[in-house]
Amino acid sequence: MSSANTPYKQRPITSGRIKAIHVTGSRVIKAHGIWADLDAMKADWLYPEYGISSTKDLTIAQADHAIEHLQGMLGDGAVRITKPQEFKLKALRELLGWPQQRLWNFIKRQTNQRKSERMLLRDEATSIIIGLQHIYAEGNDELYDKLNRASSGYIVSDEGRAELESLKN
Repeated sequence: MSSANTPYKQRPITSGRIKAIHVTGSRVIKAHGIWADLDAMKADWLYPEYGISSTKDLTIAQADHAIEHLQGMLGDGAVRITKPQEFKLKALRELLGWPQQRLWNFIKRQTNQRKSERMLLRDEATSIIIGLQHIYAEGNDELYDKLNRASSGYIVSDEGRAELESLKN
């Protein structure tokens, strides 16, 4: 495994992710001709980007990031909800005091599909977060702005909840 200093959690990669990188990389090469072949893609982009010498040295998080980047180059890869968005959805659900089922019903009304939070696209997640913030703020612009800037950790903290409640009243 690479000893490069990266922001990614160090967990070994799976063979399925290696295959996904190769397949998606091949599709990018065929669609755009950016690289001559997979070896060129690895040498010119993958290895320098992640500070590794082999795809086997990637961590799971690095591999997922690489796959997402390659899918984005194709333009047909579904870009799913980010972890910060997922955490903020959970924090807002808790702040509103909603059971999980009520959030799922809200998501269904907003997207016209039955989806869990993890299957939302990024733009869908953004819309749902904004909607939940508006529901909680009930027209209070100062409270909405505070919620919009707040992290999920702040929202669920005692200090954050107290401040949000004081702005709500």
